[in-house]
Amino acid sequence: MQTARVWRFRKGGNSNVLAPNLGAAAGFVILAGSTVTSSGLTVLTGDLGVSPGSAVTGFPPGILNGTKQFISGAGYNDIYVCMVRTSDDRAKGISCLVVEKDTPGLSFGAPEKKLGWNASPTAQVVFEDCRVPVANRVGAEGDGFRFAMAGLDGGRLNIGACSLGGAQRCLDEAVAYTKDRKQFGQPIADFQNTQFMLADMATDLEAARALLYLAACKVSAGAPDKSRFSAMAKRLATDSGSRIVNDALQLFGGYGYLRDYPIERFWRDLRVHSILEGTNQVMRMIVGRDLLRQ
Repeated sequence: MQTARVWRFRKGGNSNVLAPNLGAAAGFVILAGSTVTSSGLTVLTGDLGVSPGSAVTGFPPGILNGTKQFISGAGYNDIYVCMVRTSDDRAKGISCLVVEKDTPGLSFGAPEKKLGWNASPTAQVVFEDCRVPVANRVGAEGDGFRFAMAGLDGGRLNIGACSLGGAQRCLDEAVAYTKDRKQFGQPIADFQNTQFMLADMATDLEAARALLYLAACKVSAGAPDKSRFSAMAKRLATDSGSRIVNDALQLFGGYGYLRDYPIERFWRDLRVHSILEGTNQVMRMIVGRDLLRQ
């Protein structure tokens, strides 16, 4: 996803900056496993147009200093797509640079010990007098903020879709388990309370899926309200997904808490989705502000 995000905007700067590693076919070589990318956009403040916290800076030009926390695949990926501050001109002072893994001055922190998402390594990216040629800039100087914002809607849909997938798996597991598990001489699926829980889980899942598909259509069509719908879909899908998985764990009872069963992993993995790509509190801010602007 990050590669496609940058490839869309490669024109206007050095259009060949990604070609040696990503290939002329818009990054298809990545699917073969030869090159993996990370993106680095610091979102430590609510206003991304203001100085982005501990983000990497490019003073003097071409020399990067700074850190970025919570980078998936840090230390394993081959290419790092970074939004760096190159001037004090708020949003227009952020540029996009491609940094290769073996660049002197680029290092990585120890892998984070996380509650979930353990299949994906996460660590800090550190730049210490890291020299990056101007040829590695994507687009013109100051285009980075625009590039980053253009990719957020798709990223939010992506996280929402991950939640829907996890919730669907847990709903399927819960249906199968409640048919098999017996109490008081009958499957617990025969109890009305169980049926009510499953019905609510399925209804919430389908409602979230419908909104996410609608938001995806709006993003693809470039609709003027695409950002609002992406925020709504991300908020609903991730909140609903976590709730559905939690209900599935409840239906499994004590077995749901064991690692011998799949539910506890989904419970841990989906929890972070309400934080990634903008917290769900920020999603509510985006929706509310957009409604009040009308």
